[in-house]
Amino acid sequence: MNREEALARIKAEVMAADWRLNRRRAEGLRLALAALAGELAGRRSLGLLVEMAKAALVCQERYGESAPPAVLDFLKQVLARLVDLLEDEVISAERDAEIFNRVHTRFLELRLLLASGQVGRS
Repeated sequence: MNREEALARIKAEVMAADWRLNRRRAEGLRLALAALAGELAGRRSLGLLVEMAKAALVCQERYGESAPPAVLDFLKQVLARLVDLLEDEVISAERDAEIFNRVHTRFLELRLLLASGQVGRS
């Protein structure tokens, strides 16, 4: 999958009205993220955003229907940020770092939620 196809797949997922993530869509995201991972070697914060997206995707698949909505919400947020940064004409290390820090903080909050054992509780 090339960069354009990967971005199109990610954009489609971000824009999807259906917030459930079936196996076919998850696999498409996994391939898109893998395609971008190699390309982002020079932009460390974007590479780390890809890794956080992969972790959220694994978590969503692991918990399935019982996953807290925050997992898919986070996944969509990090995907939207990736698209935004990749389509930006001007590469700014400061902007990359600022967005990374915001998303990373949210990622840590999500990890704490999952570690608290509240997953799947009503």
